[in-house]
Amino acid sequence: MPFFIVPKSIIDTKIQPICIRNVLTYLEKCLEKTETLGRTYDIGGPEILTYRQLFEIYAQWAGLKKPLFISFPASPLGPGTKIAHAVTKALLPLSPGISQPLLEGLGVETITQEDQIRRIIPQDLIPCFKAIELATRKDSLKIMEIRWSDAGDLNPPEWMYAWDAVYSGGTLLQGGYKILLACEPDDIWPFIQRIGGENGWYYGDFLWRLRGWMDQIAGGVGLRRGRRHPEHLSV
Repeated sequence: MPFFIVPKSIIDTKIQPICIRNVLTYLEKCLEKTETLGRTYDIGGPEILTYRQLFEIYAQWAGLKKPLFISFPASPLGPGTKIAHAVTKALLPLSPGISQPLLEGLGVETITQEDQIRRIIPQDLIPCFKAIELATRKDSLKIMEIRWSDAGDLNPPEWMYAWDAVYSGGTLLQGGYKILLACEPDDIWPFIQRIGGENGWYYGDFLWRLRGWMDQIAGGVGLRRGRRHPEHLSV
């Protein structure tokens, strides 16, 4: 996107992003330190930035043109902020139950108030630029064990509810099609695993995209979750 229209109360909010590797080190070492028992600590990366700077750092790493931010003064609960939230929710591959609280907190500074944990568990804190490189490189290599866009409830598809009520017999409605193939299951399974994501479908790509768009309009995530790997299936 060449430009963003963002409330000033959000784009210039101070944040202190931390690399997930540093977070995991803190969590692991806390189990080995008796002085951390029953305590809470602030953790953060080596840099204090704004969301504006974070966008610019990512653009620099990805080789993208520096984005233009059109900011305007707005209260966190004003109509301008609500409009910006609505647009952002339409772009995020997250359910509203996850994205709404995140968006509501964008105007709140998230920087450390104390650094006791750094003295108890010393480690080299990874700069934001390097953290982005590590995260993006792992994603591009298709070795993601989990994906941030998988957050939220894993709701059953609507056809899971398509059965008669218990008082009427509880008969499950089923439908299916069969075809005989002159091959072994192991021969055809790789083609089934590739369905969806960037590979598309073997029929009606436009219809699947239309269905995803309808889901997105209704408040769902549509087809934006993507796949962790182009050839291997996972929940």
